[in-house]
Amino acid sequence: MLLCRLFFLNINYVIRSCFNHIENSITACPAWEEERLVLGATIENDLSLPAVVQAMVGGQPEWDAVASFCEAVMSAKEAAERERERAAVLLSRRNNRLNSILISQASKSW
Repeated sequence: MLLCRLFFLNINYVIRSCFNHIENSITACPAWEEERLVLGATIENDLSLPAVVQAMVGGQPEWDAVASFCEAVMSAKEAAERERERAAVLLSRRNNRLNSILISQASKSW
């Protein structure tokens, strides 16, 4: 029972967290200002989540505008994630080489 409750709490947190990230991306994040202006011009500048959802189901141009905004944001976020992963791999390799050098030097001193 405790495990189920913890799972439910974690899922609830993830859902709320994702929802907050979506709302932040649409309404506030400065990284998406240009995309937000284009989206706002298409859906009458009301970027609240209920208004965005209503606009999406209101017509094809609105749907396309929201889809374009989402694709631009997701593409940029995925590119940033790939860059973080690449940097982590490079750092790990550098640390492995450094460890090998230190171990080699330590074994020579014995």
